[in-house]
Amino acid sequence: MYIYADDILPRAVTAALNLDYDTMAGADKFGNLYLTRLPAEISSRIEDDPTGGKLVGVTGILNGAPNK
Repeated sequence: MYIYADDILPRAVTAALNLDYDTMAGADKFGNLYLTRLPAEISSRIEDDPTGGKLVGVTGILNGAPNK
């Protein structure tokens, strides 16, 4: 599994469902429901990447934490 996107809020996820290739629905232990979606430009970069998105973390595109 590769991280393509980070949420700005830490969540205690209890359920997750992929709605389509770019959208995910989830629920946390506090009863909150949320939807997250990849921006179109990131989605197209992943689809066009010949390595299958394996170099996303190495290139620093998302500027996420290095030790997730």
